[in-house]
Formats: sequence, C-alpha cells, structure tokens
Amino acid sequence: LAIAGAGVALVLGVGAVKAAADFESQLNTINTVAQATPAQLDAIGDGIRKIARDTGAPLEELTQGFYDLVSAGIAADQAQRVLASSNRLAIGGLASAAEGVDLLTTALNSYGVAAKDQGVQSERFADIFAKSIEKGKVTAAQLAASFATVGPIAAKSGIEIEELAAGDATLTAQGVPAAEAATQMRSAIVGLLSPNAKLNAIQKATKVNFAELAKQKGLVVALERLRVEAKKAGVPLIDVLGR
Repeated sequence: LAIAGAGVALVLGVGAVKAAADFESQLNTINTVAQATPAQLDAIGDGIRKIARDTGAPLEELTQGFYDLVSAGIAADQAQRVLASSNRLAIGGLASAAEGVDLLTTALNSYGVAAKDQGVQSERFADIFAKSIEKGKVTAAQLAASFATVGPIAAKSGIEIEELAAGDATLTAQGVPAAEAATQMRSAIVGLLSPNAKLNAIQKATKVNFAELAKQKGLVVALERLRVEAKKAGVPLIDVLGR
C-alpha cells in the first residue's frame, strides 16, 4: 500500500509539474502579443489562475482567451477584466470561453470603446447580452456567431447596443433564429441609410429623415414611425425597406 501510495503521489507530482510548465509556456505565448514585463506577466498569470479557481474554467481555455483578447486589440491592462466578463457571459449563456471572448471583442471593437474603458464596458456589454439571452431564445454562442453581421453598421449608424440586444431578444422569442434576426436588423438599418424611391417619397412628405431619427431616438422608434407613415401612404412596409 505504501509503495502504491508513493506511486500515485509521484504521478500526481509529475502531472503538476507538467501543468505548471504548460501554463508557463502559454503565458510566454501571451507575451508575444502583450509585451509585458516579467512582473506584469506574473500578474497576468495570477489573474488567470484566480478566474479559473473562481469559475472552474480550464486554464488552457482562459490563457487562449487572454491571448485572443490582446490579439483582437484589447489593451493588456484591461484584458483580465474583459476575460472575466467574457467567461461569466459564456457560463451563463451556454457558450465556450472562446465564444464569449469573440462576442465581447466584436462588440467593443464595433463600438470603438477606448482602451481605458474596455474593462468596465465589457462588464456592461456582458450584462446587456445576458439580458437578451434571458428574454429571448438565444445563447451567447449564437450571438457570438451573428453579432458581427449587424454590430458594426449599427454602431456607425448611432444605434445603441441595447437596441440590438433587445431586438435579438424580441425576434428570437418569436422563433426567429439569431442569425436571421441579425440579418433582419442589418437590412432595416441599410434600408434607412440607403432609402429607395418609396422611402424617399415618405421622407419628403413627412419631412422626416428616418435614419437620423433612428440615430437620435432609436431604431425601434424610427421603424414604428415609418410603419405608421407607410400605412398612411398605402405602401407596404416591406416595399419601403426591402424586406
């Protein structure tokens, strides 16, 4: 028994040494993009270990997530906070850590969040997406796969991320797949930005620029007003927006 116990201890010890070496290697890989000092790299490692202890997420996934964050333009001194937000969203939203990272980096980059604000804004964005998941029939993995379809053009058009999340929740709750929901919202925004003849006629009659209205008061307000005006004009809304 003593010999067997010693054998098990030896195996566990070897495993621990290998895990430590693997983690060190992963940190060195992170530093190819983070360019941190030895002290800063130690702090990064401590932060990743803490997230792993607190959530049970595998170290390998978290180190890869940190690398992906910095590679995607997240400031190294903000990446740990963004990683924690991404991991929290992934756990609650049925996604992998990589998908959580993908969703939040796409959102942060789409909305041009300044480096100094990336950490705090990642927490806000994660909460917004979590509410969309709660209210709709959508996972964080599905949002990660579809957000890039609508996020960049919405941000450039002044459409807030809260509206996109609300749109995802509303449409998916009605049975629309997340990818189609994103496509529909993108199409609506494109339709407002590049008005066809029928929309131009309504805008001329009402003296309302609906793209500007969406920017000032929100996409929902603009589309509802457009629906009312299109009905008054006897024009189907699908003809005004194209779909």
